[in-house]
Amino acid sequence: MVGSHNIMLSLRYYLTQPPPPPPPLHPAAASSAAATPVTTYIVFFDFNKSNLTEAAQAVVTEAVRRRKPTAS
Repeated sequence: MVGSHNIMLSLRYYLTQPPPPPPPLHPAAASSAAATPVTTYIVFFDFNKSNLTEAAQAVVTEAVRRRKPTAS
């Protein structure tokens, strides 16, 4: 019985320094992004159909209403 021995070696060398990591987010920007709630809207369709029921239309309307920016 003949055995097999395999060795794989990888070497990576940079001729220049890699770029520095990006600066951390500003605390105000990070807190405002974290404070934004995530809302999920689910709409069900009948099998092999694309029409929306009245309940599904209400869900889509609510999603659009919440997505539109408020006028200040």
